[in-house]
Amino acid sequence: MKIIVIICFLLNLSIYSAQPGGNLPNQGVMGKVGGEIFDPSIDFAHQTARVSDIDDGKTIFKLNFENNNVKFLKSGDIFKFRILNNSKDMCQAQVRKVEDFFVTVEVATLAPCWKSTDYFRRGTILEIDMPVLEQRVYEASNYRKNLVQKRVDFLNQLKDINNFLYNYDQEKVKLIVEYDERMARLMEEKKKAVRALMAKRKESYSLRQKLKKELDKADNQLDFYRIERQEPLVDRWHLSRDLGVPVSKRPQGQKSDYKVKK
Repeated sequence: MKIIVIICFLLNLSIYSAQPGGNLPNQGVMGKVGGEIFDPSIDFAHQTARVSDIDDGKTIFKLNFENNNVKFLKSGDIFKFRILNNSKDMCQAQVRKVEDFFVTVEVATLAPCWKSTDYFRRGTILEIDMPVLEQRVYEASNYRKNLVQKRVDFLNQLKDINNFLYNYDQEKVKLIVEYDERMARLMEEKKKAVRALMAKRKESYSLRQKLKKELDKADNQLDFYRIERQEPLVDRWHLSRDLGVPVSKRPQGQKSDYKVKK
């Protein structure tokens, strides 16, 4: 029975840890993680702390806070405090070390807020006025707001990646089908182009034969319609002489530079 209870507890724990923040809505974006970002109605400057340890010289105190906002303090921060139900005057302390829920401080003197003759007990409650903590909480709140937005962006990116991985097989099939269709169209276009080229070659063979016949016919016609021109030099001289046309006593020789006028 105990084993069954342990198994059920582990299953519930694994399911809860798989959801960021343990409260991931089914749709939309997650809301703010851990409550409000910053509540200005809360006075972060005034705190109470309990003295958990003190050195013999009563100058080094270790304070225990119920609120862990003190983690935003830094070494060197200065604040004032008074002892509860003891005095209205305030002493000044300087932060030396910060831990979760604990702050180690150095106090120059307790004279303003504590009588030196009284025994300072561990567990004493201090009322603290710490404006620097309020400023640090405000800065941390603004930075946390940016972190929340960054987290939302990461969740959106993760959602897109998960959708891609989940639909990978389907997208792969769609991509293969798309490229198969493209290849089929290209193959059909290739066949059409090859058939067109072959038809053009056949037509070109036929046209070449016709053009050769037309060229032979044109050559024959050019030979038939060739015009020959010769100057009747000698016969012309006798003819002119018989007609009484004044000519020279001897016929002229053949003109070697004779050119047909175009």
